[in-house]
Amino acid sequence: MILACSRSHFYNLVNSGKIPAIRTGEVKGVRVFESDCLAYLEAQSNLK
Repeated sequence: MILACSRSHFYNLVNSGKIPAIRTGEVKGVRVFESDCLAYLEAQSNLK
């Protein structure tokens, strides 16, 4: 688990566009590249 956050927080990040994702279905299922998660984490660590 790279982000170490709850599922709902992860979906909030995806829905807000903070982490790019590819939808695999109309309701459920998203694909996120590991590199995008690492880039998000690095951006967050630079803010602190």
